[in-house]
Amino acid sequence: MRNSLIALLCFFVSVQSNAGEKMRVHFIDVGQGDATLLEFTNAAILIDTGSESNAAYDAEEALVGYLEEFFLQRPDLGNTLLSLVITHPHIDHVRGIRAVLDRHPPSNVVTNSQDAGSGKSQQRQLHRYVEGNPNDPTDNKPYCAVTLNSIPKQTGLHNEVIDPVICPGVDPKITSLWGMVSSDPGWGRKEFENVNNHSIALRIDFGQASLLLTGDMEEVAISDFLERYKALICSMSMSTTWDITALRMGQLQR
Repeated sequence: MRNSLIALLCFFVSVQSNAGEKMRVHFIDVGQGDATLLEFTNAAILIDTGSESNAAYDAEEALVGYLEEFFLQRPDLGNTLLSLVITHPHIDHVRGIRAVLDRHPPSNVVTNSQDAGSGKSQQRQLHRYVEGNPNDPTDNKPYCAVTLNSIPKQTGLHNEVIDPVICPGVDPKITSLWGMVSSDPGWGRKEFENVNNHSIALRIDFGQASLLLTGDMEEVAISDFLERYKALICSMSMSTTWDITALRMGQLQR
């Protein structure tokens, strides 16, 4: 019974700008794992693909069901994601990659470039998708490998692959603030080898609202993240910034 119903379960928030444009953020229930869908007037971006998989629950089925229902309600999007972002290659964030590529092929792809972790085979599938047909250079997909070295301090990394969305009236801004760290900044071997600490962090600004998604970053990475972006974080008004922890605990429900 749970499998038949789970695709209908989701927390979401919806924001409308002064210009009348809307953004909706879908936090899809994939059990253990993450899958977040950003819905705009003329585009959709998926961040991570879950998910839990055991005898009682198939989260890939849940993700596929949710996306199919979403695109039925948004036929104008042509059954296609504008972008797929994978924060880091752990299996509970990448299990559904193949299913997403087969059903809703993204026009743009963003990863932290890592080829390690429990989801490395799925990450490799995605990188092969980006490369396309090796005999046809035009088959390559727009791709951004987010590493900390490539991210300008204080401002973050913003380009047309990370932020391919252009909406009339109000243009959302999507910025990457964290990614794969190339050398140990003093965390120690265990923490540095933990793929969680190399998660892509995204800030999405839409009108007066700001959304911060940090993957699975842990204490040492979060500490460095806060130090790196003191000024930027202070600029995010508490009244217009969504607390993702609160959302996942169910304090904001449909």
